[in-house]
Amino acid sequence: MSIRTGPYPNPEDYDYYHEIDPDLTTQMKKMVLEEQRHQHKLDEQYLNKDFGLRRQGQMLAFVLCIMALQGFNFTESN
Repeated sequence: MSIRTGPYPNPEDYDYYHEIDPDLTTQMKKMVLEEQRHQHKLDEQYLNKDFGLRRQGQMLAFVLCIMALQGFNFTESN
């Protein structure tokens, strides 16, 4: 018995899986590739949302700084 971490089985196990079903190893590879594509898509969506929130925060901070500077200028002139 061996323990393997990762998406693919040990190379020695491929023959065993191939004996069970000749198409099984191909199906396993397809499943791994589909899962990887799905995970990349989720990561991309997360990063896009994160970048959007950061950009929004920077714009809000910029607007608040401009408003604060205008407020200081207004109080100095009066």
